[in-house]
This record gives sequence, structure tokens and C-alpha cells, in this order.
Amino acid sequence: MIARAAACLIYFAISFCIWPVALFYYFCRVHTDGKYKNNYRQRLGLDSPGQLGGNSSRIWIHALSVGETLSAVPLVQELKSRCPEIEIVFSTATETGMKIARERLSGHVDLFFHMPHDFPWVMRSLLRRIRPAIFVLVETDLWPILLSALKRKRVFTTLVNGRISPQSHVKYLKFRGLTSLLFNSFDLVFTQTEQDVVRFLSLGLPLEKVAAVGNLKYESSLPEVREDGANSLRKQIGLGAGRPVWVAGSTHEGEDEIVLRVHRELLSNFPGLLLIIAPRKIERRADIEALCASSGFSWGVRSKGESTRRKQVYILDTMGELARFYALGHAAFIGGSIVPFGGHNPLEAVARKTPACWGPHMFNFDEIEKALLESGSCRRISCEKEIADFVRKALSIKDRGESGVAPVSGPGRIVAGRIASTLLDKISPT
Repeated sequence: MIARAAACLIYFAISFCIWPVALFYYFCRVHTDGKYKNNYRQRLGLDSPGQLGGNSSRIWIHALSVGETLSAVPLVQELKSRCPEIEIVFSTATETGMKIARERLSGHVDLFFHMPHDFPWVMRSLLRRIRPAIFVLVETDLWPILLSALKRKRVFTTLVNGRISPQSHVKYLKFRGLTSLLFNSFDLVFTQTEQDVVRFLSLGLPLEKVAAVGNLKYESSLPEVREDGANSLRKQIGLGAGRPVWVAGSTHEGEDEIVLRVHRELLSNFPGLLLIIAPRKIERRADIEALCASSGFSWGVRSKGESTRRKQVYILDTMGELARFYALGHAAFIGGSIVPFGGHNPLEAVARKTPACWGPHMFNFDEIEKALLESGSCRRISCEKEIADFVRKALSIKDRGESGVAPVSGPGRIVAGRIASTLLDKISPT
């Protein structure tokens, strides 16, 4: 208790010093490039979320950005399906996360807002306004002051789709005292795997607080794919129906060069081949354009509305479209896996019956990787040659009219149902 009080006091002092710096930063951004113009006041706690009713059965769900928001989709849908009377408020920390949240959840969520920074006075005011019965954090974005305030208000607090990577686990263990205080602020932690349970227990959480239920991302990656939608997308970008295509999705710095070298090699076998490359951070588009220019490739850019005609590379630099573009590919490479980031969700590609490969660093998706490798439709690679071999084989199978991927169905809806049942047991809707 003394340690918690001391930590909170130090954090409060730091927050007090940071607030004017944050105000100056947003002032500069709003008056230079216009970024944060529409949400800086909420980020600083100067504006409160919209009007709320007197519903005592309100659930607040917070997701950091796009990935966490997509994970939350099946849970929000399940909660509303089982109990339409509850109110759900949904917050994100990024503009892209908010865009996806509004697109996917507008019919299920009663109020959207940008999460303010973790200033003590801001969080107290926010909780007085929202008055949640339950707070749900999706995967990450831990705020000490918020968690402490929720605990004082006796709000039932849960972490869903919890995961601790091997690298994060090592870091957390170095500061076990602080991380134990932080994670023990949750009344319940739903993890993706049993290995995650072990890691949370090693950080001081009692066994009764932790449960492995599976991965919500299974469901969020498996929307129905309509052929007419894929045909419409082909027409938008000028892609001929018979043209061979492979997709490099969510690439990180250091992977783009590798992908482009592989593409150069593949063009000798498939002269009309198109590479669609989607950087994880869309602001890296200029870097990829420079690489294309230095490699002698012709390229087009999605955000500029350019066509793929007479282009060898197409840069997908828009948010929320990668899953649709995977449906155009005859093979896919999943980024963040050659560099030691931990990979990105391979189900977005496989759900479109697109054979996928990835590098040795896929630890963010251990459970999913294992299932897909066992299915035989996907492959872990270790070098450029193996990427080229994988794509070449997938394109050859495509030319023979064969399917390279077995149908995929995930248990995400079951996972969402388990979590929703537990949460709804904690409140009595009016």
C-alpha cells in the first residue's frame, strides 16, 4: 500500500510537469500540420465525452489503436447481442483507431471518444462523467492513474486478449514490484494462451485472477469476402483479372528491401507480376518510393488514386484496406516477422484463401502460427530465397487452377462469448 501511494505521488508530480509541455506540443501541431486539430482538447482533458444517460449498466472499452480495436469488435457485438440494454462507451488513443472503431462499431456503441492522457485530475473528471460499471482494456495501453482511480471507485476492471511477449516479459521481470502493482489493478485478466497465464503469474498475479480463453483476433480477421467486392477493387486500381499478384503486408523498415529484391527475382519467371506492398506505418511511403526508384521499378500509390497499369509495384498507404487487398493476392508475406517485431495477424491473408509465409519472429501470434503451419497452407521462411520459392510455388499452383489454402474458421466468437458472459454476470442491467 505504501509502495502504491509513493508510486502514485511520483507519477502525479511528473504528470503535473508534463501537462504544459503537452499543451505546447499540441498547439504547435495544430497550427503547423493540422494534426490533432479535432481531438487535442479531449487528449488534454479540456473537453469531456458527449452526453451520457443515467444507465447504471455501462461498460467502457478501451483499445489503443487499429489492431486492438479490431480485436474488440467481436466482444462488443457479443455484449450487445446478449444484452441490448447495456450502454457501451468506446475509447481509442489514436485517430486511425477511432476511424476503424466508428466504421465497425457504430451500430453497437453508444459513445466514442479519444482517451485523454493519464493526468490525475483528468482521469478523476472522466470517471465522474462516464460512471462505468465495468472497464475493459484490450491487450495493452496501461495507464497507472486511470487504473488506480478505477480501483478507488470499485469499478470491475478486466484486461482482455492479454499477451506478454518474451521480450516484454524480461523487461517486466526487471521491475517486478511496479509491474505487479500495475497488473494487480485488474480484477480479471483474460489471456490468449496458457503460456501468457504463466507469464502473468510470474509477475505476481494470483491464479484466480488469470484465465486463458483464446484469441479474439481469430474472429476479427474473418469477415465474409465477396467476389463482387474483390472485382470492384480490381476495377478501382486497374488490375486485370488474370494478372499475377503477391502482397507484402505490414512491412517494417529493413523488410522492404528484401521484398523488393525478391520481386526482382520473381519477375524473371512472371514478367507481369505485381507486388502490392503495405508498410505498417503509412508515413514510410516516401522511403519505399525511394527504394523503388533506386531499384528501377515503376510504381503507383493507393492514396493518390493511381492505377496498377504498367506498374510493377503498388504501394498501399491507406488505413484499413490491407485485408481487402489480400483477397487480390495469389501469395502473401506477413511483415514484422523478419525483423524481431513479433509479426502481424496472418489470418487477414489466410481468411481470403491466400497462401502466406512469414519470417522466424512470429511470437505475437504463437497460437495462430502453430495452427496455420499444421494446416500446411502456410510456411515459416528464414531467407530471401525461401520467400521467392514460396511465392513462385503459389503462383504456379494458381496457374493450374488449384487452391493453396484450406478454409479457415477461428474460435473468436466463442472467446468473445466466454468473456461477455463473465462481464454481464458482474452487472444487473436496468
